[in-house]
Amino acid sequence: MSTGGGSQPQTFSPPCARVMKSMDKGLGWLRVKMSRNRPKQLMEVLVAALLLGLPEDAARARAALAALKVKVDESQLPALAARAPSLRLPLEHLTRGVVVVDGALDALGRAAAVLEGARRGVGAAAGDPNRLPAVGFDAEWRPSVGAPAELLQVASAEGVVLFDLPALARQPAWMRSEVDGMLNGLLNDDAVLRLGFDFTNDTQSLQLWDAVFGFVTSLHGRVVDVRDVLEAVDVGFDMSLCNGLSSTCAHVLGQPLDKAQQCSNWGQRPLSPGQRAYAALDAHALLGICDEALGRAGAPWGLGVRDMYAAEAGAV
Repeated sequence: MSTGGGSQPQTFSPPCARVMKSMDKGLGWLRVKMSRNRPKQLMEVLVAALLLGLPEDAARARAALAALKVKVDESQLPALAARAPSLRLPLEHLTRGVVVVDGALDALGRAAAVLEGARRGVGAAAGDPNRLPAVGFDAEWRPSVGAPAELLQVASAEGVVLFDLPALARQPAWMRSEVDGMLNGLLNDDAVLRLGFDFTNDTQSLQLWDAVFGFVTSLHGRVVDVRDVLEAVDVGFDMSLCNGLSSTCAHVLGQPLDKAQQCSNWGQRPLSPGQRAYAALDAHALLGICDEALGRAGAPWGLGVRDMYAAEAGAV
């Protein structure tokens, strides 16, 4: 980033934990930072808004920077975001890892193992009879109105499956049938807790594939908003701080999601490592939120991921 009018380039730092927490609490703090002589603070606001998925706040910060004639180097924003405190995917704890299903037979088999394990409640087989069978659902699509979903993410405690829908749509009918079977099994199994976040928009983008994939007809009303769990446990969560998934993670798990990849090109292939990590965490964090809520409520059962996120937070 550099200032206009021949000024010397300025250097900026990523937003600190204090900035992220303040951003999560609303626009009052943001307006305080709209000072005409504080470009560094405004840059912190801009990056924090992108991380938290707050486009209106980001637009206000950009406008204030433009009024100061500060030119924003967009290419440096991802690097600043990557250095800010944010929730990380607990990869070392995911015994089945992140599986991208795009037509390769080995990936299809690994995905089946992840999802079948989620339905069985793998923890019970490992001596944990109090493990609830649960999955997190999320979808990604191109940043345009009416765009079909590019990815469907399904997370269990042990792994995350990323279904590359355009790639799978080009595969033989038998392979699409295998995918439908796996997903319909999850969606119609009443023993499995299926979590999402404001999943209505995801469902609408997924339903644009209804002529190709049969599972989309099973989506309606089958995914529980994780915020309903927070309200049900009634342990003092402030639901006004849970308007987005990132802010909900900040409120419940102590750190926001890095939303810098949210509006990236989800139609590009191959997906970047950052996109894959972002997509996987969006789904897996739902399990972390729910498990933390159950733990605070003193429930005798859980999802088996609470300690994973506690370890990640402690490692930052």
